[in-house]
Amino acid sequence: RIMDDDGSKNLSLLEFKKALQEFKLKLTEVDIRALFEYFDSDDSGAIDFEEFIQGLREPLSEGRLKLVNMAFHILDKDDSGEVTFQEIANVYDASKHPAVIARTKTAQQVLIEFLGTFEVGGVKDGIVTKAEFINYYANLGASIDSDDYFELMIRNAWH
Repeated sequence: RIMDDDGSKNLSLLEFKKALQEFKLKLTEVDIRALFEYFDSDDSGAIDFEEFIQGLREPLSEGRLKLVNMAFHILDKDDSGEVTFQEIANVYDASKHPAVIARTKTAQQVLIEFLGTFEVGGVKDGIVTKAEFINYYANLGASIDSDDYFELMIRNAWH
C-alpha cells in the first residue's frame, strides 16, 4: 500500500523502482526490470498484491503439499481436478456459520463467499481448481511456521 502511489492496488514499474530506491536498494536498471518482470507473473505491466506475495513466499514443502492434495481429494469426489459449488456444499455445512445463525447471510451466500476464498490468484468462476486450492494453502501456510500446526489446521478443516 505504501508503494502504491496512485492507489490502483497495483505497482507500476515506476512505483516499484521508486520503492526500491526508498529502501536504499542500489540496483541497475536491468536488475530492476528483471525483478519487476519476476513479480509481474501475468505480464500485465503491473504487480498486484497476489503476485507480490507469490513472488516472496516459498512453495509448499513436500509434506504440506501431500496434506493439501489429500484434502483436495476429499472434496473432488469425481476426480475431475476441479471442485464445484456442489462438491463444497456436500462437505461444508454453512448453516452453522455465525452470519447464518445471526440471519445476516443465507447459507448459500456464506458458501459462495467461502468458495471464493480459494480462487485467489485464479479465475473467479465458482470452480476451484487443484492449482487454486494449492495456491490458497501455500499463501496461508507462508505465515505458519510449524508443520504440525499446518497439519492440524488441514485435518480439522477437512477431516
